[in-house]
Amino acid sequence: MSKDSQSQTKKFKFWQNILFGLLSISIFFLITEAVLRISGAGSNPKNLHFLLNPELSYPQFYLKDKNLFWKFRPNQTIQSNFFVEGVYQINSYGLRDLEFSKEKPGGTFRVICLGNSCTFGWRVKSEETYPKQLEKLLNTDLDYKKYEVINAAVTGYSSFQGKRFLREQVLKYKPDIITICYGWNDLLPAAFGIEDKNQKMAPQIFLDIQNLLGQTEVYRFICGLILSRFQVKKTGNSAEMIPRVSPGDYANNLLEITLIASKENIPVIFLTTPIASLESFWGTGKVSKTHQWHQVYNNVILNLPSSNNLYILDIASVFENRKDVYDDVQNDFIHYNPSGHKLIAENLYNFLVENKLIFKQPALTLR
Repeated sequence: MSKDSQSQTKKFKFWQNILFGLLSISIFFLITEAVLRISGAGSNPKNLHFLLNPELSYPQFYLKDKNLFWKFRPNQTIQSNFFVEGVYQINSYGLRDLEFSKEKPGGTFRVICLGNSCTFGWRVKSEETYPKQLEKLLNTDLDYKKYEVINAAVTGYSSFQGKRFLREQVLKYKPDIITICYGWNDLLPAAFGIEDKNQKMAPQIFLDIQNLLGQTEVYRFICGLILSRFQVKKTGNSAEMIPRVSPGDYANNLLEITLIASKENIPVIFLTTPIASLESFWGTGKVSKTHQWHQVYNNVILNLPSSNNLYILDIASVFENRKDVYDDVQNDFIHYNPSGHKLIAENLYNFLVENKLIFKQPALTLR
């Protein structure tokens, strides 16, 4: 056999071995993926960046983002293996809403509601969330305009993420009014004491690769095994706790949101965040550090400086001592039920009318 023939034979065997190896790995991957899916033995990798926000632990539902940290995967129905029960339809913009035109149709008045899981609708049907109930109220008495109210809330978002989300995505939808309801995630403890403003994500190209692999059970299982070896130290001393967003930075974020909106001549309505009443559910004389911290952040909203396009609606005071707006306060004193969403929608409607942000009849209620 000539040297050329021997060389060609070696090359053929080399590439044959490469192809065989790749084929073997692919078959192993597919079999492992099928076994994990069928057995339900897959794992959600532990999130090391945010102690009490599990979004990054669910790559099948969320995309990693360099600036926003996470956002919903578009065009999906979340129905199982989520951290709360319910059915959550996410549209092509990554929002929990019906499809809508990016370009605002003529004769349409568009309200966009930014917020966290409370606005998103934790354990609440889409039509029961306050953005959708507000939309129903606004379109009850038809006039020359059609009203769109878009639910642009993302679970786990702080005011820092909301500020960036507004600038990067929400302004593209040309809102006429924006409502803002952040606070709960701002006051949550920061992992390793790293505040939102100091979080560093990998370059987007690496995050995109993780986002692609994150749809597979094998990837999530391997990540879960690796990250389970790491422990995030939790301090029991609240005095040492560093929140994701400090009260001072919270105020700055809200003012920056106002500035971003004012450049587009968009009025902004800040909503204080409700919490289940201590007296109503736990009795008089009770003390709660969570309630105290919560009030600190609400006071930031109430003390925002007045301006032409900044409005404040104190929803927390409306919820005070109400027992009908929460279902199980012993396990969840943050997220309100459909009655709570209805109460917010009605108060928002009347606030819009009374402040002449829209022209409607006041004191309308949902039936």
